[in-house]
Parts: sequence; C-alpha cells; structure tokens
Amino acid sequence: MPTRARRRCPRCHQPHDGRGTECAACRYRAVTVVYGPPCAGKNTYVREHARTGDLVLDVDALALALGSPVDHGHHPALVPFAIEARDAIVRRLSRSHELRHAWVITTRLDLLDALPGAEVVTLAVDADTCKQRARQAGRPARWDTLIDRWWRDHRNHPRP
Repeated sequence: MPTRARRRCPRCHQPHDGRGTECAACRYRAVTVVYGPPCAGKNTYVREHARTGDLVLDVDALALALGSPVDHGHHPALVPFAIEARDAIVRRLSRSHELRHAWVITTRLDLLDALPGAEVVTLAVDADTCKQRARQAGRPARWDTLIDRWWRDHRNHPRP
C-alpha cells in the first residue's frame, strides 16, 4: 500500500502533518509578543528592534487611529473598538502570512495563548520603576493602580 505524501512547509521545507501550508513552528516564527506591565518600555523595545515594513500591533496606536486625542487612557467608548481591531489582527496572524515580522505589544496574558509558539519577550520591570516612568510621562495618578493591578494579576508569570 502506498504511503501518503506529507506536506512540506514552504518556509523551512520540512515535512509536517498540519492542516495549513506551514508547519506550526514557522507559522509563528515571525511573531514576537512583547509583554509586561504599563510603563515597562514595551513600545521602546519594539521601536529599537522592529525594522521598516514590520507589523506593529498596539492597542494604544489603534485607539489613536480610531480618533483618540491621547496616546494612553483612551475614552471608554473607543476602547472596545480598538480591542476588537487588535483581536482581528491577532486572528489573522494565527494564519499563514507573508510578513517578515510582526510585533504584538500587550499587558495581557491571554494574547500569549492566542499566538502559541510566538516568541515572547517579557519586560518584568518592577512596579516602582514603572510608576516613576508613568509620572515622568505625565500619566494620571491612576496609572499607579494599573501597574499594581498588573503585578498582582501577573506575579506568577515566568520571568525572562
């Protein structure tokens, strides 16, 4: 009885049994999730590492594109639209794509689950440093609460 031919990944050319055209390792190879608390330096990290033509996904940038007059602390009516746009792009990143690289900036742990196999860079900057950066950036006092909440909710997440 003849054996069934296995598909080959167009990126790495290795055989695989997956349903898509690419193997799972290659599908997410071009995606890096930069994760950490507010004011940890996620945007700075991506600016320093991304190249021209890379996709950069950031809810704050989406909110600005949707009409927010501020770069953080958006009007609550805009936030659901920015979140839905982010989620649609994450779903699209989970399929085969021709991007050289995509960067996903997030404070949310659930995005790590949405892109299994993506490289994860965790910026576990301590709460005091994040709060100092928030004050230097002129963010409202409630940012201290957001930072404390992130550390409370994510304290058991593995560090880099």
